[in-house]
Amino acid sequence: MLKTEFLNLGSMTLLFNQRKRAGLTMVELIVVISILGVLAAILLPAVQSVRISARQIECASRLRQISLACHNYLDTYGIFPSGNSHSWSQHVVILPYIDEANLYHQVDFSEFAYLSEAKYAEFPQPSLYGCPADGEWSATRSIPELNHLKVMTGSSYLGNSGVGAQGLKNSPGYHGIFEGEDRSLAKGIVRPANVTDGLSQTAFFSEGLVSTSSPTLLRNSWNAPRAGMFEELEEFAKSCVEIDIAGQAPGPLGAPWIFGSELTTWYNHILPPNRPSCTNDSSVQYGAYPPKSLHGQGVNLTYCDGSLRYISNNVDTGVWRAIGTRDGAESGFNVP
Repeated sequence: MLKTEFLNLGSMTLLFNQRKRAGLTMVELIVVISILGVLAAILLPAVQSVRISARQIECASRLRQISLACHNYLDTYGIFPSGNSHSWSQHVVILPYIDEANLYHQVDFSEFAYLSEAKYAEFPQPSLYGCPADGEWSATRSIPELNHLKVMTGSSYLGNSGVGAQGLKNSPGYHGIFEGEDRSLAKGIVRPANVTDGLSQTAFFSEGLVSTSSPTLLRNSWNAPRAGMFEELEEFAKSCVEIDIAGQAPGPLGAPWIFGSELTTWYNHILPPNRPSCTNDSSVQYGAYPPKSLHGQGVNLTYCDGSLRYISNNVDTGVWRAIGTRDGAESGFNVP
Protein backbone atom coordinates (compact mmCIF):
# COMPACT_ATOMS: atom_id res chain seq x y z
CA MET A 1 0.00 0.00 0.00
CA LEU A 2 2.73 2.42 1.01
CA LYS A 3 4.76 1.38 -1.98
CA THR A 4 1.85 2.10 -4.31
CA GLU A 5 1.30 5.53 -2.76
CA PHE A 6 5.03 6.27 -3.06
CA LEU A 7 4.99 5.33 -6.74
CA ASN A 8 1.95 7.53 -7.34
CA LEU A 9 3.67 10.43 -5.58
CA GLY A 10 6.79 9.89 -7.66
CA SER A 11 4.80 9.87 -10.86
CA MET A 12 3.05 13.08 -9.88
CA THR A 13 6.40 14.72 -9.08
CA LEU A 14 7.84 13.60 -12.42
CA LEU A 15 4.80 14.89 -14.25
CA PHE A 16 5.00 18.20 -12.36
CA ASN A 17 8.67 18.58 -13.26
CA GLN A 18 7.95 17.79 -16.91
CA ARG A 19 5.19 20.37 -17.00
CA LYS A 20 7.40 22.84 -15.21
CA ARG A 21 10.17 22.33 -17.77
CA ALA A 22 7.65 22.66 -20.60
CA GLY A 23 6.34 25.86 -19.05
CA LEU A 24 9.82 27.32 -18.79
CA THR A 25 10.46 26.41 -22.44
CA MET A 26 7.28 28.24 -23.48
CA VAL A 27 8.27 31.31 -21.47
CA GLU A 28 11.71 31.24 -23.03
CA LEU A 29 10.15 30.96 -26.49
CA ILE A 30 7.90 33.94 -25.81
CA VAL A 31 10.90 35.94 -24.58
CA VAL A 32 12.90 35.05 -27.70
CA ILE A 33 9.99 36.01 -29.96
CA SER A 34 9.62 39.31 -28.10
CA ILE A 35 13.32 40.04 -28.49
CA LEU A 36 13.17 39.24 -32.19
CA GLY A 37 10.17 41.53 -32.52
CA VAL A 38 12.04 44.38 -30.85
CA LEU A 39 15.09 43.78 -33.04
CA ALA A 40 12.91 43.74 -36.17
CA ALA A 41 11.27 47.00 -35.11
CA ILE A 42 14.72 48.52 -34.72
CA LEU A 43 16.33 47.04 -37.83
CA LEU A 44 13.56 47.32 -40.43
CA PRO A 45 13.50 51.14 -40.44
CA ALA A 46 17.29 51.09 -40.65
CA VAL A 47 17.16 48.69 -43.61
CA GLN A 48 14.51 50.84 -45.26
CA SER A 49 16.63 53.92 -44.67
CA VAL A 50 19.62 52.20 -46.28
CA ARG A 51 17.51 51.29 -49.30
CA ILE A 52 16.26 54.86 -49.64
CA SER A 53 19.82 56.19 -49.37
CA ALA A 54 21.02 53.68 -51.96
CA ARG A 55 18.30 54.79 -54.39
CA GLN A 56 19.17 58.43 -53.82
CA ILE A 57 22.83 57.66 -54.49
CA GLU A 58 21.92 55.80 -57.68
CA CYS A 59 19.71 58.70 -58.80
CA ALA A 60 22.60 61.08 -58.18
CA SER A 61 24.96 58.78 -60.08
CA ARG A 62 22.69 58.78 -63.13
CA LEU A 63 22.40 62.55 -62.93
CA ARG A 64 26.20 62.83 -63.01
CA GLN A 65 26.42 60.44 -65.95
CA ILE A 66 24.00 62.60 -67.93
CA SER A 67 26.00 65.72 -67.06
CA LEU A 68 29.21 63.97 -68.09
CA ALA A 69 27.64 62.97 -71.42
CA CYS A 70 26.80 66.63 -72.04
CA HIS A 71 30.42 67.55 -71.33
CA ASN A 72 31.61 64.92 -73.80
CA TYR A 73 29.28 66.52 -76.33
CA LEU A 74 30.75 69.91 -75.41
CA ASP A 75 34.28 68.58 -75.96
CA THR A 76 33.26 67.42 -79.43
CA TYR A 77 31.30 70.43 -80.67
CA GLY A 78 32.33 73.32 -78.42
CA ILE A 79 28.72 73.98 -77.38
CA PHE A 80 26.31 72.58 -74.83
CA PRO A 81 23.72 70.24 -76.38
CA SER A 82 20.64 72.09 -77.55
CA GLY A 83 17.58 71.68 -75.40
CA ASN A 84 15.30 72.18 -78.37
CA SER A 85 16.83 71.18 -81.69
CA HIS A 86 13.76 71.09 -83.96
CA SER A 87 11.97 70.52 -80.65
CA TRP A 88 14.10 67.43 -79.84
CA SER A 89 15.36 67.43 -76.27
CA GLN A 90 18.94 67.40 -75.01
CA HIS A 91 18.22 63.81 -73.92
CA VAL A 92 17.96 62.78 -77.57
CA VAL A 93 20.93 64.87 -78.71
CA ILE A 94 23.33 63.17 -76.26
CA LEU A 95 22.26 59.57 -77.00
CA PRO A 96 25.61 58.71 -78.68
CA TYR A 97 27.39 59.77 -75.47
CA ILE A 98 25.47 57.35 -73.26
CA ASP A 99 26.15 54.33 -75.51
CA GLU A 100 22.86 54.70 -77.39
CA ALA A 101 24.18 55.53 -80.88
CA ASN A 102 21.87 52.98 -82.52
CA LEU A 103 18.86 54.66 -80.98
CA TYR A 104 20.16 58.08 -82.00
CA HIS A 105 20.42 57.06 -85.65
CA GLN A 106 16.73 56.12 -85.69
CA VAL A 107 15.76 59.75 -85.09
CA ASP A 108 14.74 61.89 -88.04
CA PHE A 109 15.89 65.35 -86.96
CA SER A 110 14.26 66.94 -90.00
CA GLU A 111 10.93 66.32 -88.28
CA PHE A 112 9.67 68.20 -85.24
CA ALA A 113 9.59 66.02 -82.14
CA TYR A 114 6.19 67.27 -81.03
CA LEU A 115 4.74 66.35 -84.43
CA SER A 116 6.40 62.93 -84.37
CA GLU A 117 5.19 61.72 -80.99
CA ALA A 118 2.76 59.17 -82.38
CA LYS A 119 5.49 57.81 -84.64
CA TYR A 120 7.91 57.46 -81.73
CA ALA A 121 5.36 56.40 -79.13
CA GLU A 122 7.15 53.10 -78.58
CA PHE A 123 10.62 54.63 -78.87
CA PRO A 124 12.59 52.85 -76.11
CA GLN A 125 13.85 55.26 -73.51
CA PRO A 126 17.27 54.50 -71.97
CA SER A 127 16.96 53.39 -68.36
CA LEU A 128 19.62 55.98 -67.46
CA TYR A 129 16.91 58.64 -67.69
CA GLY A 130 14.84 57.13 -64.87
CA CYS A 131 15.46 57.61 -61.14
CA PRO A 132 15.17 54.34 -59.16
CA ALA A 133 13.64 56.24 -56.23
CA ASP A 134 10.55 57.00 -58.31
CA GLY A 135 8.52 53.82 -58.53
CA GLU A 136 6.13 55.45 -61.00
CA TRP A 137 8.83 55.70 -63.64
CA SER A 138 9.41 52.89 -66.11
CA ALA A 139 11.55 52.65 -69.23
CA THR A 140 8.97 50.46 -70.95
CA ARG A 141 5.63 51.89 -69.81
CA SER A 142 3.77 54.66 -71.61
CA ILE A 143 1.49 56.82 -69.49
CA PRO A 144 -2.23 57.18 -70.32
CA GLU A 145 -3.28 60.14 -72.43
CA LEU A 146 -3.42 63.52 -70.68
CA ASN A 147 -4.91 66.58 -72.39
CA HIS A 148 -4.16 66.49 -76.13
CA LEU A 149 -0.89 64.59 -75.88
CA LYS A 150 -0.40 60.86 -76.12
CA VAL A 151 2.26 60.97 -73.48
CA MET A 152 5.33 58.79 -73.80
CA THR A 153 7.47 57.68 -70.90
CA GLY A 154 9.02 60.67 -69.17
CA SER A 155 12.41 61.52 -67.76
CA SER A 156 13.43 61.89 -64.12
CA TYR A 157 16.15 64.36 -65.09
CA LEU A 158 15.65 67.90 -66.35
CA GLY A 159 17.89 70.60 -67.81
CA ASN A 160 18.10 74.10 -66.33
CA SER A 161 16.16 76.54 -68.53
CA GLY A 162 16.87 79.57 -66.36
CA VAL A 163 14.19 81.79 -64.87
CA GLY A 164 11.46 81.57 -67.48
CA ALA A 165 10.25 83.84 -70.24
CA GLN A 166 8.48 86.05 -67.74
CA GLY A 167 11.77 87.82 -67.75
CA LEU A 168 14.06 89.75 -65.46
CA LYS A 169 14.16 93.44 -64.77
CA ASN A 170 15.89 95.14 -67.72
CA SER A 171 16.88 91.70 -69.04
CA PRO A 172 14.03 89.63 -70.50
CA GLY A 173 14.76 86.07 -71.48
CA TYR A 174 15.62 82.68 -70.05
CA HIS A 175 19.31 82.90 -69.09
CA GLY A 176 19.66 79.15 -68.45
CA ILE A 177 21.62 76.43 -70.23
CA PHE A 178 18.80 74.77 -72.19
CA GLU A 179 16.22 76.79 -74.07
CA GLY A 180 14.19 76.93 -77.23
CA GLU A 181 15.26 78.08 -80.63
CA ASP A 182 15.41 81.87 -81.04
CA ARG A 183 14.59 82.69 -77.44
CA SER A 184 17.54 84.27 -75.59
CA LEU A 185 20.22 83.08 -78.00
CA ALA A 186 20.16 82.22 -81.69
CA LYS A 187 18.83 78.66 -82.08
CA GLY A 188 19.08 78.23 -78.32
CA ILE A 189 22.79 77.38 -78.51
CA VAL A 190 24.70 78.03 -75.26
CA ARG A 191 28.51 78.08 -75.25
CA PRO A 192 30.78 78.11 -72.20
CA ALA A 193 31.60 81.76 -73.04
CA ASN A 194 27.92 82.58 -72.48
CA VAL A 195 28.16 81.30 -68.90
CA THR A 196 29.81 84.40 -67.49
CA ASP A 197 28.72 83.58 -63.93
CA GLY A 198 31.11 80.64 -64.06
CA LEU A 199 30.46 76.95 -64.66
CA SER A 200 30.83 76.18 -60.96
CA GLN A 201 28.16 78.76 -60.07
CA THR A 202 25.49 77.84 -62.64
CA ALA A 203 22.98 75.00 -62.38
CA PHE A 204 23.02 72.35 -65.09
CA PHE A 205 20.63 69.44 -64.39
CA SER A 206 18.27 68.49 -61.59
CA GLU A 207 15.43 66.06 -60.98
CA GLY A 208 11.72 65.84 -61.74
CA LEU A 209 8.67 63.67 -61.18
CA VAL A 210 6.70 62.15 -64.04
CA SER A 211 2.92 62.55 -64.18
CA THR A 212 0.82 59.40 -63.88
CA SER A 213 -2.77 58.32 -64.45
CA SER A 214 -3.57 59.39 -60.88
CA PRO A 215 -3.01 63.17 -60.72
CA THR A 216 -1.21 64.65 -57.72
CA LEU A 217 -0.14 68.17 -56.77
CA LEU A 218 3.56 67.69 -57.52
CA ARG A 219 3.33 65.16 -60.38
CA ASN A 220 1.19 67.35 -62.64
CA SER A 221 1.11 70.90 -63.94
CA TRP A 222 -1.65 73.30 -62.96
CA ASN A 223 -3.05 76.58 -64.19
CA ALA A 224 -2.19 79.63 -62.07
CA PRO A 225 -3.75 83.10 -62.55
CA ARG A 226 -2.30 85.23 -65.32
CA ALA A 227 0.59 87.53 -64.42
CA GLY A 228 2.59 89.89 -66.59
CA MET A 229 6.32 90.51 -66.79
CA PHE A 230 8.96 90.97 -64.08
CA GLU A 231 6.94 93.32 -61.87
CA GLU A 232 4.28 90.65 -61.34
CA LEU A 233 6.60 87.67 -61.01
CA GLU A 234 6.35 87.39 -57.23
CA GLU A 235 2.56 87.59 -57.42
CA PHE A 236 2.55 84.74 -59.91
CA ALA A 237 5.03 82.67 -57.86
CA LYS A 238 2.87 83.05 -54.75
CA SER A 239 -0.27 82.03 -56.63
CA CYS A 240 1.52 78.89 -57.85
CA VAL A 241 2.71 77.86 -54.38
CA GLU A 242 -0.82 78.35 -53.02
CA ILE A 243 -2.58 76.88 -56.06
CA ASP A 244 -6.04 75.41 -55.49
CA ILE A 245 -6.29 72.41 -57.80
CA ALA A 246 -9.91 71.61 -56.98
CA GLY A 247 -11.86 71.41 -60.21
CA GLN A 248 -8.76 71.82 -62.38
CA ALA A 249 -7.86 69.47 -65.19
CA PRO A 250 -4.33 68.15 -64.51
CA GLY A 251 -1.68 68.86 -67.11
CA PRO A 252 1.17 66.50 -68.09
CA LEU A 253 4.64 66.88 -66.61
CA GLY A 254 7.99 65.29 -67.39
CA ALA A 255 6.96 63.58 -70.61
CA PRO A 256 7.59 62.82 -73.40
CA TRP A 257 11.33 62.52 -72.91
CA ILE A 258 12.06 63.22 -76.58
CA PHE A 259 10.51 66.70 -76.51
CA GLY A 260 12.48 69.73 -75.29
CA SER A 261 10.23 72.14 -73.37
CA GLU A 262 9.29 73.45 -69.95
CA LEU A 263 6.69 70.75 -69.33
CA THR A 264 8.84 67.86 -70.49
CA THR A 265 12.63 67.88 -70.06
CA TRP A 266 13.41 71.30 -68.56
CA TYR A 267 12.91 72.90 -65.17
CA ASN A 268 13.38 76.53 -64.08
CA HIS A 269 14.36 78.55 -61.02
CA ILE A 270 11.30 80.70 -60.38
CA LEU A 271 10.38 78.57 -57.36
CA PRO A 272 12.61 76.48 -55.05
CA PRO A 273 12.52 72.66 -55.22
CA ASN A 274 9.45 70.55 -54.55
CA ARG A 275 6.84 73.24 -55.18
CA PRO A 276 3.95 72.88 -57.65
CA SER A 277 4.44 73.38 -61.38
CA CYS A 278 2.20 76.02 -62.94
CA THR A 279 1.52 77.38 -66.38
CA ASN A 280 0.88 81.13 -66.41
CA ASP A 281 -2.80 80.97 -67.32
CA SER A 282 -2.53 79.31 -70.75
CA SER A 283 1.10 80.33 -71.31
CA VAL A 284 3.63 77.53 -70.86
CA GLN A 285 6.72 79.67 -71.43
CA TYR A 286 5.77 82.08 -68.64
CA GLY A 287 5.23 79.29 -66.11
CA ALA A 288 7.08 78.01 -63.04
CA TYR A 289 8.55 74.49 -63.15
CA PRO A 290 10.68 73.68 -60.09
CA PRO A 291 12.64 70.42 -59.79
CA LYS A 292 11.18 67.65 -57.63
CA SER A 293 12.25 64.38 -56.08
CA LEU A 294 11.29 61.72 -53.53
CA HIS A 295 14.52 62.17 -51.56
CA GLY A 296 13.01 63.84 -48.54
CA GLN A 297 13.68 67.54 -48.19
CA GLY A 298 15.52 68.44 -51.38
CA VAL A 299 16.81 67.46 -54.81
CA ASN A 300 20.07 66.42 -56.42
CA LEU A 301 21.54 69.05 -58.73
CA THR A 302 24.65 69.26 -60.90
CA TYR A 303 26.48 72.44 -61.82
CA CYS A 304 27.89 73.16 -65.25
CA ASP A 305 31.37 72.11 -64.09
CA GLY A 306 30.01 68.62 -63.36
CA SER A 307 29.94 68.92 -59.56
CA LEU A 308 26.92 67.55 -57.72
CA ARG A 309 25.13 68.88 -54.65
CA TYR A 310 21.99 68.21 -52.68
CA ILE A 311 19.82 71.33 -52.60
CA SER A 312 17.36 71.81 -49.72
CA ASN A 313 13.73 72.73 -50.27
CA ASN A 314 14.45 75.65 -47.95
CA VAL A 315 17.20 77.16 -50.11
CA ASP A 316 17.03 80.95 -50.18
CA THR A 317 14.93 81.99 -53.19
CA GLY A 318 17.40 84.69 -54.19
CA VAL A 319 20.30 82.25 -54.15
CA TRP A 320 18.23 79.67 -55.99
CA ARG A 321 17.40 82.12 -58.76
CA ALA A 322 21.01 83.29 -58.94
CA ILE A 323 22.40 79.81 -59.67
CA GLY A 324 19.69 79.38 -62.30
CA THR A 325 21.07 82.16 -64.51
CA ARG A 326 24.24 81.92 -66.54
CA ASP A 327 25.16 85.58 -67.05
CA GLY A 328 24.60 87.84 -64.07
CA ALA A 329 20.95 88.37 -64.90
CA GLU A 330 20.04 87.52 -61.29
CA SER A 331 20.64 91.21 -60.50
CA GLY A 332 17.07 91.67 -61.71
CA PHE A 333 15.94 89.67 -58.67
CA ASN A 334 17.76 91.87 -56.17
CA VAL A 335 19.84 89.01 -54.84
CA PRO A 336 21.48 90.10 -51.52
